[in-house]
Amino acid sequence: MLANSLPIAADFNSYGMLEDTSGYLTRPTRISGEVSKREWTLEQLCGEGGLGFELISVKEGSGPLPLIDKNNKVFGCLAPPPDNDEKLASDLNEAATAAVERERDGKAGLLFVTSEGDHRRGKYLAKSDGISLGGGQTRPKRIYHSKKTAASLDRLRHEHAFIKIAGHASAVFAHWSPTLFKYYAETMDKLKMNDPSLQFNFSNSIFACVTYNCGPQTVAVEHLDWLNYLYGWCAVTSFGCFNYKKSGHLVFWDLKLVVEFPPCWTFLFPSSYLRHSNTCIGPGETRYSFTQYTAGALFRYVDDDFQIRSDMEDYIRKEAQSKQKDRINSDLNIYSTLEQLQVLYNS
Repeated sequence: MLANSLPIAADFNSYGMLEDTSGYLTRPTRISGEVSKREWTLEQLCGEGGLGFELISVKEGSGPLPLIDKNNKVFGCLAPPPDNDEKLASDLNEAATAAVERERDGKAGLLFVTSEGDHRRGKYLAKSDGISLGGGQTRPKRIYHSKKTAASLDRLRHEHAFIKIAGHASAVFAHWSPTLFKYYAETMDKLKMNDPSLQFNFSNSIFACVTYNCGPQTVAVEHLDWLNYLYGWCAVTSFGCFNYKKSGHLVFWDLKLVVEFPPCWTFLFPSSYLRHSNTCIGPGETRYSFTQYTAGALFRYVDDDFQIRSDMEDYIRKEAQSKQKDRINSDLNIYSTLEQLQVLYNS
């Protein structure tokens, strides 16, 4: 992968992420007054008279495009589909699209409430599935769904297309951020050992939760996924029928970058920290996405010896908070440089 990669140099210092965290999550105040509900076209961002964002194009047959910060740290990556074969990618795109369109119909499967069609990320249907912690939960558990929706999600979990996409995203994660991936793996292993009843979505993926963004026109507005682990990577795979040269780009507001995002490509990046969105798609086009992620609260729960902070005695909570501050500094080196990856894979 390294030999065929085309790095994207960004005006970004990942060490600065330290300033906006208490240890596991982005500070909510960071998004105060910043989140916009407006959808943007490619021309408005990159065209003449636009906002001056830089457009990153994906060349046919391209290898991975790692995001590199000022210190040569890899803090994200856009990866081609599994096998990087045009015909196989087209088949995978068709299969994933057909599965979501089949289950999106309430008669056949997924049932949506109003908040799952008009939310802070945009106006499109979305359904999450997997292990969560927060909102008053006393322990990690799978997100509750009605019997009909649960059956629909189970069918999606057994779709070959999503099994392949899930495993591919996890493998890309392991390749481009091995230290971070190891932290995920060790934490999830501890979580499963503590509670063997927890069922992960995909046996070949490191992530605890997924969201099926069912569109039919999935255009996210500027937002942060601030409940995810701050330094963690979120894996987003796009699919559907849209012209990726003109629409559906991934927009990084902090980096002033707009990146082409072809169907069945996967983008991994710290979605909790980097404000992001998509460009509009054309009339009659469809765009969906499959997002994998892990809540920051799960890492904190494991590091706190499987306890919820609100349930701790005061002195234990203070000790946990002190330990949390100490571990922030170790997170500064959780991303790898290109040189470190070259040494690792050439040794």
